[in-house]
Amino acid sequence: MRDRPRDKADMSTLEKSEERSLGIGDLAEILDLLKKYGYSGIDFYNFGLRLGLLPRTLDVIAKNNSGDLSSCLRESLKAWLEQADNVASNGGPTYFTLIRGLKKTEQNAVADGIDREKHPSCDILARYKSDQSVQELLPKIALFLHKEGIIKEMMLPATAQALMNAVRESVCADHSNILKFAAILQKFVSTVSVGYTIDNEYKNIYEGDNMLVLTEGDSELAIYMPQSFNAEFIDMRIKFGQTFRKVLKILKTCPSAVEDLRELLIFLYSDFKARLTQCHNVSCILELIHEKCSLINVSLLESIMNELEVMEEAVTVISEYKASIETFLQSVSLRLSLNEKFSSLPSLRCETATIYVGRNVDDCTLNDIMELVSLAADRLSKRVTLVVVREGNSFTITFSFPAFLSESLIATALNNIDSLIERGVKRLTIGYGVVYEAANDSDGSSLEKYISSVYSNDGTLQQLLVSQNILLLNSQEELTRIQKKGIQEKQVSESEGGIIQAQAFPDEQWVIDKDEVTLTKKELGRGSFSVVTVGIFRGLRVAVKSLYDDVISDKNIVLFTREMSIASRIRHPNLVQFIGATKVGSPLIVTELMSTVGNAAYASPEARDPDQQSPAMDVYSYSVLLLEMTIARLPATTLSERDRQVQTASTAWPAMKSIIEDGIAVDPRARPAISIIMNKLKNICGIFKIPDDY
Repeated sequence: MRDRPRDKADMSTLEKSEERSLGIGDLAEILDLLKKYGYSGIDFYNFGLRLGLLPRTLDVIAKNNSGDLSSCLRESLKAWLEQADNVASNGGPTYFTLIRGLKKTEQNAVADGIDREKHPSCDILARYKSDQSVQELLPKIALFLHKEGIIKEMMLPATAQALMNAVRESVCADHSNILKFAAILQKFVSTVSVGYTIDNEYKNIYEGDNMLVLTEGDSELAIYMPQSFNAEFIDMRIKFGQTFRKVLKILKTCPSAVEDLRELLIFLYSDFKARLTQCHNVSCILELIHEKCSLINVSLLESIMNELEVMEEAVTVISEYKASIETFLQSVSLRLSLNEKFSSLPSLRCETATIYVGRNVDDCTLNDIMELVSLAADRLSKRVTLVVVREGNSFTITFSFPAFLSESLIATALNNIDSLIERGVKRLTIGYGVVYEAANDSDGSSLEKYISSVYSNDGTLQQLLVSQNILLLNSQEELTRIQKKGIQEKQVSESEGGIIQAQAFPDEQWVIDKDEVTLTKKELGRGSFSVVTVGIFRGLRVAVKSLYDDVISDKNIVLFTREMSIASRIRHPNLVQFIGATKVGSPLIVTELMSTVGNAAYASPEARDPDQQSPAMDVYSYSVLLLEMTIARLPATTLSERDRQVQTASTAWPAMKSIIEDGIAVDPRARPAISIIMNKLKNICGIFKIPDDY
């Protein structure tokens, strides 16, 4: 084990050159740069105007240095550095405003040269600004770019070129904005590789933190450490690194580890799919897992090792580390933890949540912080990562989460808001939206009324819009790819005079070998067309739906093929993930194995018991849906009868309230038939046309 700082001797100077204002002491360097990149000063007057100097100042300079261009340029730059005239309101003397002034006078080659030298981040961006996938994506994510502060104004309609110019201007003004841009690109299938490359190139230049490198044999694992830390954190970081190193050694003994990890990880995070194609060994894949874990949260690593059932030794290693975490959380004072990086700081606001707590830091430990994060995220806590705790008037907790979990996280936090308030939470933000703020409840109005306003505020709506936009664009890109592939295959088949079969669904990447699926005797459910059992697929425990022989027909096979093609393209956190299906003999459909059956927000109390399942369950779910539409808010995400009653009580429409209360009765036998509900709706709304024989 060794502590190895990155070789970044010039980085402090480089970063200052991008951020600080320039002064008269920088005049010689600026003149040298302009000369180096071929600026003659012939249009110094126009250049000076662009820098914020007034005509009268430039007239005096021209008169006093008649015919001497180099003197005119020197004196105008001197006036600029001394912030004469309107220089301050024009952005002040910085390399950014110098470059901008050169571009406005069409001295693009000079501007680009200085930009590359003083702003390496702009040079990185320039290498990818013409990438076709980036150009196609930009107009579709203008809102996303604006909400993350990369472009200052919402540009509609916006061309790719205009947006890229705005991005470049933002990066020139603040080099760290390229990290935000790279993180956004990583959210989309078509640009994830570009985003990943930009991110790596930036970190190779700017990463100034020390790096703890753990080595053993040919294995090497890097952990980034802040410049200032105390003994307790050093000890935990070493244990954190050692845990990953031990797991790495164990995984290397498993011949199928790479493929098993690929199969599992590809469904966890949207950016994993493309990045996994660049990983050809266990070390590289473990780096991806390492990114999603933190010093005090290794849930992802633990879950993956539990799924790979042959990894019992690795599970033991992780359990030992988790025991250390428990001791660490309970013993370390919160004051010692302030400003410590538990994980890499998230660069995107849409994936950042902040809890403002009105308590004294000296009265809290890290265990209290984890309790608050767990309450805010509840069942999603394994998917969120504590980033940093900072002291302000009280203290704030920042944690990160995948953007696609926005809707679920907001609903979960609202469901636990009472408990959060009891523990001193004064404000909670998730992404762009304020989920709770104590000042808004100062008039003593009901919490239910306040919560109902969360989903109507601009911040929350924009957060949900961005998260859904990511899912939608990725789905469209995947569909376009499949359609293009289908057209190409059709053209090849026609040119060869072959017979095209199933033209509408040419993509059958979902097909898996039946020999790779092992069925167990543990039955999960049985229906009219199939039986579902626990199975093993490439070392993973999965759910396997086996279709009965008597439902197999030529027509049904066509329908089955169409359904599998559609299922293979769907990715959503609220849907069971489709893995693949067989086509030989009686088909098998393989999906992820869920532990929490159904969606708790719409599930009836008896849903967990297969012996009690009946049509009354559908009546319950439909009634919850009516409740959601009536109160314009997501339903409670637990099966608690009290939670249902509290939400139903907020229904202001008496007739609808009566229908909902009957439909969510705890006793299934007390619920009305769906036909009765439909007739009641017809009576109160007068818009439903229900057949007499319904």
